[in-house]
Amino acid sequence: MDEDGGEGGAPLVEVDVDWAALTAALPCGRDPDSERRRKEIYMEWDVNGNGALSFTEVDNGMREMMGKVMGGLLETKMHKWSNSWKPVIMRAFTRSKDSNKKQKSKGKRKDDYVELDEFRLLLLCLRQYFELYVAFSRMDTSLDRRLDFEEFKSALPALAMWNIVLTEEQAEAEFKLIDDNNGGFILFDEFIRWALDRGLDLDDDDDFDDFDVSADGSPF
Repeated sequence: MDEDGGEGGAPLVEVDVDWAALTAALPCGRDPDSERRRKEIYMEWDVNGNGALSFTEVDNGMREMMGKVMGGLLETKMHKWSNSWKPVIMRAFTRSKDSNKKQKSKGKRKDDYVELDEFRLLLLCLRQYFELYVAFSRMDTSLDRRLDFEEFKSALPALAMWNIVLTEEQAEAEFKLIDDNNGGFILFDEFIRWALDRGLDLDDDDDFDDFDVSADGSPF
């Protein structure tokens, strides 16, 4: 059930993902076929037909898509995936909405919604943030949706395989750096900020071409 945590590391929680199927379901390319498929998905998710996606529409649309692509993964009791990965959708939606402010005047855009010219960024964020959520879930051996220091320290060999190299001597200071609210645990929102900054990249994904989806990155 557990995955190898790397040489000298504690076993990780087993979270198997069909990365190729997930990437194929999220057409992020700039080619005509990807653009066509994005528009089809956008129109399908736009239940209200108002040309803008609310968080509820994105949440419902993505959950339906993931249910088809991921099969039973999201329904497993281990992490209660169908609810616990909601921060992925929320963060992707927040990052994407209003990202076209530099391209459109206030009267021509719909603030607090994801418009069609922001949809590619939304899909990019969903794919990348979901990868980070899988990393977080593999490290969360207590299955309580947060990481204590022992879980973080035990995952150091795995983190090294994921492009983040830390010594045991550095681990405590790094843990405190990530634990932004000093709560004694790393929450997913804290983890994702750190992981994006450090360039975490799972070793078993499909080498998805990660784009810069940081606050200053340009998705267009």
